[in-house]
Amino acid sequence: MKKFRLKKRALLIISAVILVTAVMVLKSFQHSGRSISSDESDEIIPLGVEFDLTRYDGISLSRRIKYRLFENIRWTSDAYDHRLILGNAKFKSSREKTSTLCEVYSMIELVFQAEGIAIAGDAPKLIVRTSCKAQPGSEFLDPIRIPWKKIKALPTGTKTFRDTEVTLIFRSLDDFWPLEWSLFELRLYPPDGSASFLTTGYDVIAIHGEPLNFFLAPLDKWQ
Repeated sequence: MKKFRLKKRALLIISAVILVTAVMVLKSFQHSGRSISSDESDEIIPLGVEFDLTRYDGISLSRRIKYRLFENIRWTSDAYDHRLILGNAKFKSSREKTSTLCEVYSMIELVFQAEGIAIAGDAPKLIVRTSCKAQPGSEFLDPIRIPWKKIKALPTGTKTFRDTEVTLIFRSLDDFWPLEWSLFELRLYPPDGSASFLTTGYDVIAIHGEPLNFFLAPLDKWQ
C-alpha cells in the first residue's frame, strides 16, 4: 500500500513537471511571433518573415505581406525630407505568375493622423500618395518621401500639394500644423483602381508593440 502511494505521488510530480514545461514552451512560442490585429485568423507568425511568399495564399499570404511591409520598417530624416522605407514581398499573383508588390500595385497611399488633436470631432489627417516602386529583386520598396520642410511652409488651409513624385492631401486642419503624427492606415492600389490591399496602424502595433509615430519637423526646426 505504501509503495502504491509512493508511485502515485511520483506520477503526480512527473505530471506537474510536464505541465509546467508545456506552459513554458507555449509561452515561448507565443513570444516568438505576433498575430495581426486586423485579421480574423489567430495564427501566430514567427518574426523574420521571408521575402519569398510563393508557397502561401489567401489570408495566410495577406498576413505575411503585412509583416513584410512593417517588420523591418525604416524611417530616416534630413534637413528637407522624411523617408519611409517599407518591406517588399514576392508572391503568386496568379496560378502561373510570380510577382512583387509593385508589379501588382501601382500606388501607395499612407494616411497619418494627428496625435491628441480633434477638429470638430475629426482628427487632422495627412494623406501621402506616391507610385509603388522597387529595384529588381530588392527586399525593400523605394523610399517614400515626405517633404516636411515644404509642408511646414504651406498655409494651413492647403487642401492638396503636389511635389516631385508625391501628392499630399490634408483634411480637418485648423490654423496650425500639428507636430506629432501616427500612421493610421496604408493602402496599395492596383493600376485599374479595383480593390485595394489595406493594412492599418493597429497592425504596426501588433508587430512592433507600439505605433509608428513621427514629428512633422524635427523639434529644433519646428519654431
